[in-house]
Amino acid sequence: MRINLDYLKEFIDHKYNKQDLKELLASIGIEVDEMIEMNGIDVFEVEITPNRPDWLSHYGIAREIHSKNPLLSLKTIVTNRRESLDKNGFNVEIRDRSGCSRYSGVILNNVKVGKSSPGLISLIESFGMRSVNNIVDISNLVLMTYGHPIHIFDLDKINGDKITIRNAVQDEKVTLLDGMVKNLNVADLVIADDKKAIAVAGVMGEENSGVSEKTTNIFIESAWFDPSRVRITSKKMGMKTDSSYLFERGADIENTSRIIDLTIDRIEEELGYLPEIIKYYDEYPVKFEKQIVELAKDFPEKFTGIKISEKTSNEILESLGFILKDEKDTWKVEVPSFRVDINKHEDLVEEIIRIYGYEKLDTKLPATAVDSVEKYEKRGFLDKIRSHFTAIGYNEVINYSFHSLKDNSLFGAESRNVELRNPIGSDYSVMRNSLLSGILKNTAININNNFLRISLFESGTAFFREGTKLIEKDLVCLSSSGFETLPDWYESKGRVYDFFLFKSQIFGFLKKAGIKIELSFEEEFTQFLKEESSYRISIDGTDAGFIGEIKSSVLNHYKNNEPVFVCQLDMDLLTEKKEEKNFKMWNKFPTATRDLSFLIDREHKFKNISETIEKYKPEDLEDFSLAGIYEGKGVPPEKISIFMNFRYRNADRTLTNDEVNELHDQLVNKLVEDLGIIRR
Repeated sequence: MRINLDYLKEFIDHKYNKQDLKELLASIGIEVDEMIEMNGIDVFEVEITPNRPDWLSHYGIAREIHSKNPLLSLKTIVTNRRESLDKNGFNVEIRDRSGCSRYSGVILNNVKVGKSSPGLISLIESFGMRSVNNIVDISNLVLMTYGHPIHIFDLDKINGDKITIRNAVQDEKVTLLDGMVKNLNVADLVIADDKKAIAVAGVMGEENSGVSEKTTNIFIESAWFDPSRVRITSKKMGMKTDSSYLFERGADIENTSRIIDLTIDRIEEELGYLPEIIKYYDEYPVKFEKQIVELAKDFPEKFTGIKISEKTSNEILESLGFILKDEKDTWKVEVPSFRVDINKHEDLVEEIIRIYGYEKLDTKLPATAVDSVEKYEKRGFLDKIRSHFTAIGYNEVINYSFHSLKDNSLFGAESRNVELRNPIGSDYSVMRNSLLSGILKNTAININNNFLRISLFESGTAFFREGTKLIEKDLVCLSSSGFETLPDWYESKGRVYDFFLFKSQIFGFLKKAGIKIELSFEEEFTQFLKEESSYRISIDGTDAGFIGEIKSSVLNHYKNNEPVFVCQLDMDLLTEKKEEKNFKMWNKFPTATRDLSFLIDREHKFKNISETIEKYKPEDLEDFSLAGIYEGKGVPPEKISIFMNFRYRNADRTLTNDEVNELHDQLVNKLVEDLGIIRR
């Protein structure tokens, strides 16, 4: 919005230079984006917050300057309502009272339309507008002066003897002043004559109803339209006008009839004579309810922490247009109709300190006493995940919680989707059921930008529907693709990620956190994971997530041909099962190692071997590991050769060879007995 500093002086006679005035406005929350000079006139381009439509006018800005400096006199706007007899039988009817709660108007005859005076043209251009003719220019001047949109119709172009404020008919068409043809629906509010819509309420008038140089009789409209209705219609039509901009934020319903008189004053001033006033209208079916906010007199001081006298609070609020009724320890504060942003006593204190001066607020922190602080385990554990994986080269990503139906269908049943009622687009129509889609998009973008290592992780919430119940689950998802170590002078080929390397990084962290996991093949996840690499992760028998390699068909959806390894885990379960690690004295006694090479049926998995060893594990068996697998010459087709290492150590003394041999033989015999292994 533009403020003409010379025109501003018609309402408040200030002596500020433009730099001082800019700083004054900034101190009360009105930011000056740009200072412009037009034909020797200083103009401010100001940024107005959406909750302050009362600032969208020169008079509103003058009122704020007056409240900051009460010694400056604010011009009082006084008009004399000039009633007249009904000379033409023309009527107004409001059918939609929620969409239009007040509609004021006047008929003027014998109006001479022509080029505006140089002074009016200069004013209009300083506001960043184009001069059209004297009557249209006056409607724009009233908007910029008093902050209330008006619309002026050519009375002779209105069909019939009545204006009706109604809902549009489904698929009703209207050609607007800018020549655009728009289709309307029943949710849109229109101003109509006996035959058609002559304006879209709060947005723009119809093409053939506008004022031209042939116009002699006019109808001036000043109304209040529901902000949400105007906003919806304006957005749907893809139109932003000066009128819709203000109506969307909330016009002053108590000001409509006064604006009519002020418009007549401006027309009389511009034309040099008063046109014939035929009839006034003021349909007001839904009266404005005055809002009363109770404010304790000591609350401003308690709320801000600084000394603010009752007198100061009273004077500031009254200078801003509030009406205060004294009731001993409190005020009953009547909120003016132009302040749509005030509804509680904290709002009133904000007004007081805004004018009193933010610079007077104390910068020290208030004293506080906290008896206890509840430890948020999940956040602390998530910090450990971030610290660990960023240290080994992973990058954290953050994605939207909205996905497309196609993305969700890749990772879960469509029947469990949580759909949005009013999505911003088809790509954001459902809540995500997994973190995988976002991470796979991130991976594809980085691969297509020639990054050689893409290791990512994300924490967030996934959403599911179970019947009518909405389920939210906090997850952490990790992925890797490309090189784990990049090619360089020392290792020319680099080290490429495979499933085992990726798994070791994930499980290494879980082991460090004291979380004992179980891994099992699961066909459920082969919807998006390769069949040979599709595993469920369990913790104490409870499903904790999955790990594996993404299918090629899924990668193709994200326009990626490179292998991607992923793991998704339940954050709540991880947090619950983690164990705090405490220092444990290292074992100072030597380790005795034994090897075991054996044949075993192919149907057995290493998990069977590992579980059997754990079942019969001697107390002094410290660790065991798989050292090698062989199949081929010398090994029967139905068998596979396994080579394992075992490490024995006692915590209190050095084990003898005989003791180690005895322990090892006992364990091997159990493997032979339970699994049928054949020692080699």
